Amino acid sequence: MTVSMTRTMSVSDRINCYQRCEKHPLEVERNFRKLLDVPQHRFVSAISNTFSVRYTEELRQQLEDSPFDIFLYSSRQDSVFRIPVAGSFTAGDVINILRNFFRLPKPATFSDENIQVSLNHSLVFDGKKVPLKNTLGEVGVVHGSVVTFWTQFAWKDLEDFRFDGDVIHYGVPTLSKEERRDRALARYKRMIQEGFREAETGIITDISAEK
Repeated sequence: MTVSMTRTMSVSDRINCYQRCEKHPLEVERNFRKLLDVPQHRFVSAISNTFSVRYTEELRQQLEDSPFDIFLYSSRQDSVFRIPVAGSFTAGDVINILRNFFRLPKPATFSDENIQVSLNHSLVFDGKKVPLKNTLGEVGVVHGSVVTFWTQFAWKDLEDFRFDGDVIHYGVPTLSKEERRDRALARYKRMIQEGFREAETGIITDISAEK
């Protein structure tokens, strides 16, 4: 089975591809450009860096009691990651862990462009976004399932006006709103790509050390 995904595919087309992948996990492993196994200790480290000590211990215990692997595909990256999870993890838990694991940037304001950019995240399984409070087990995620880490940009134009005390200053931009947006998004995308590269480098280093 060959599955081809491009940057220009619509959301519905991508979801159709993901559904095909869920039915053929072995073919996913063979056909995607790169499959990276995430060591459990690295995923646990991301958990501890994300949550309080008490909640971290709860999640670690759940991972020890009933672990299984899923294939994680990111809409922003070509690689597929095989990560250890527990069926009792909520979608919100997984998203927060992944944000830390992939070192995804926080909302950023590019002052020279007067554009603020942030990311919205969701998990997609079986063609549907998983509600944040639902557990993986509740929506039917099992060992070998393909889950998509879906990320979308949100941006705000700060050029139209700014507040300084009680005075509103209106600016006359030298670039159009679309041009400033595109420049800011390009810089933000580079920040995202750098986070993914760092995560991939860490995984590859761990794998090499184990050999």
